[in-house]
Amino acid sequence: MDALVGIAITLQHLLEFGGKLSELKNSLPQYFILKEKIDISKSKISADKIIKEFSKKYKNEKLNTSDGLRIDFQKSWVHIRKSNTEPILRIIAEAPTKTEAKKLLNQFAIT
Repeated sequence: MDALVGIAITLQHLLEFGGKLSELKNSLPQYFILKEKIDISKSKISADKIIKEFSKKYKNEKLNTSDGLRIDFQKSWVHIRKSNTEPILRIIAEAPTKTEAKKLLNQFAIT
């Protein structure tokens, strides 16, 4: 049902836009998402502790801890969560440019 609603909303938006779907897409802000896995099997600090430390360090940013830690910056965000099956942290970063997204990944990719 969600897919059908999504299609209907997209078609309505396209109708109101009055152009091609590719033109509509190009009119929207462009963002880049990058993902990384960090092996913490040899780390002396637990995944929970790492996430807690990032929460403290970025306490002045908008934080969401419902599934790991998501930190929202003005024009970008990063999400850090532990795996329940492997000794890894998954990091996802989104920013207006690929360079900025990579910089965010590097900022949070501790080993």
